[in-house]
Amino acid sequence: MTDISLIYDNTQLSGGYSIANGDLATGGDLYNAIYISLLTWRKPSDTDLVDKSTYQHGFWADAYTGLTTGSRLYLLQNSKLNYETASRAKTYITEALQWMIDQGVAEKIIIKTDIPALNTLMIYIDIYKTDGTNTVVKFDNLWDMIQSNN
Repeated sequence: MTDISLIYDNTQLSGGYSIANGDLATGGDLYNAIYISLLTWRKPSDTDLVDKSTYQHGFWADAYTGLTTGSRLYLLQNSKLNYETASRAKTYITEALQWMIDQGVAEKIIIKTDIPALNTLMIYIDIYKTDGTNTVVKFDNLWDMIQSNN
């Protein structure tokens, strides 16, 4: 069994399903896992300086599974984009993808951030899988995705 293929359009800042030959496309399981891990809002940690009554995020199924799904990238919404913010984004992405290493999907994950232009946060995620292959996923402007939820 394989997953329905999810896509994310950097220019439209939206996601959806991929269509192939008039039907839902399948595959892209690793990409789907990355998108869900980054774009689902993780519950803020006890050390996050946010109003917990305002930021009551978290994936609903975590209450039943005992897992913690998603990322805290949304906490960067009111931040100014600079190298410190890019470093925090890298930390949040690392945290969100750690489950891949813990569950044996990946041996290691390398994340690089870049600010190539004003208000542009580019993210490269290089996943080295346990079968010896690697996959690179690039978000052209993660900053627009974060700010669009504001």
